[in-house]
Amino acid sequence: MILGTGTPAPTPDRMGASLAIVVNGTAYLVGAGVGVVRRRAAASHTVASLSPGRLRFVFITDLHSDHTIGLPDLITTPWIAGRAQPLELYGPPGISAMSKHLREAYKEDNAIRINGLERESENGSHVNSYDVKPGVIYRDSNVKVTAFAVKH
Repeated sequence: MILGTGTPAPTPDRMGASLAIVVNGTAYLVGAGVGVVRRRAAASHTVASLSPGRLRFVFITDLHSDHTIGLPDLITTPWIAGRAQPLELYGPPGISAMSKHLREAYKEDNAIRINGLERESENGSHVNSYDVKPGVIYRDSNVKVTAFAVKH
């Protein structure tokens, strides 16, 4: 399911690069362009696998902003809306540093949500990030993901 096909240009009728692959009830997102969480929310009305609590696996193809600018929203909003397990984030070298810095940027917000009146699940706020190299980078009973270098 295509969630967005936009470019870095801020066109109001297109969301950023992202697609959802759903296999046996598990959603795998590729890309985290602008609007990914909102488009996922719209699609979850017909595809239950895209509900926030079930959104856990994200693959980033490159670290250009049009593929990553939705990451803070993707890390935070599904957690607030019910994700109780860490987000599993795979991408090129640098994705772990990026997610670490994003988590640091939202450290106070997370602390308030975990220790304040909301009492969100701390585990769901975590991100397990994996800097990957070409080859098989992920495999489960549904999918096998292979990364390879391309000219961009």
